[in-house]
Amino acid sequence: MSPQTEAMIREYRDIRERAERLAAPLDEAAFLRRPAEDAWSPGECLEHLNQTAAQYLPQLQEALEAGKEQGRTGTGPFGYGPLGGFLVRTMEPPAKRRMRAPGRFQPVDVPPKAECVARFLSYQDG
Repeated sequence: MSPQTEAMIREYRDIRERAERLAAPLDEAAFLRRPAEDAWSPGECLEHLNQTAAQYLPQLQEALEAGKEQGRTGTGPFGYGPLGGFLVRTMEPPAKRRMRAPGRFQPVDVPPKAECVARFLSYQDG
């Protein structure tokens, strides 16, 4: 396994652990409580990430499969193109610029904490 792949696996494990640790002490009310009128609750943040994963992961999987079928593989290390690099720099914590999430990524109905967290964790497992 390449060092880049190993680093990504460690990062996903860390994300999983942090999410579990942050959500564990919250009851349902705290999970849904917004810290400010114009800010999302912890539940809304996780549901936003869940919605994003649900919409993008199938597309990414399809692109990976198509690349394999076409023999377009490599060993890395891999990098981002100009647009991908811009998005990473803009959105990677700490956020340098706040943007409104597009409507399809807006958390509308947040499921119960256990369900929302379990779904998030499952996306980290790939």
